[in-house]
Amino acid sequence: MVRYTRGIYPIIAAVVAVAILAFAFVSGLAAALNGAGTGTFGWVLLFFLMAVVLLAVLLVSIRNFVRAESRVLSVIAIVVTLLPVLTIAIFAVLSQGPLPS
Repeated sequence: MVRYTRGIYPIIAAVVAVAILAFAFVSGLAAALNGAGTGTFGWVLLFFLMAVVLLAVLLVSIRNFVRAESRVLSVIAIVVTLLPVLTIAIFAVLSQGPLPS
């Protein structure tokens, strides 16, 4: 019998980590640009902590996928985990400006 909790827990962890990662990024950016010059260390630390959590979720999801334990849930967790990387890639491409004609 397949234990679906091995697939559900990584999805929950990935969604929470992505939400906290985005909040820490925005709040850290606001703290860096407010002019006071302090208060960014906690946000940066939280950002990198959530990045480590996302890496752990990615590794657990890949392990679950390879072992054929709830493959669909593993793929969903992998996609959610890779959303920040995809977002950064899209922003990097869009920041280059229009393509030359």
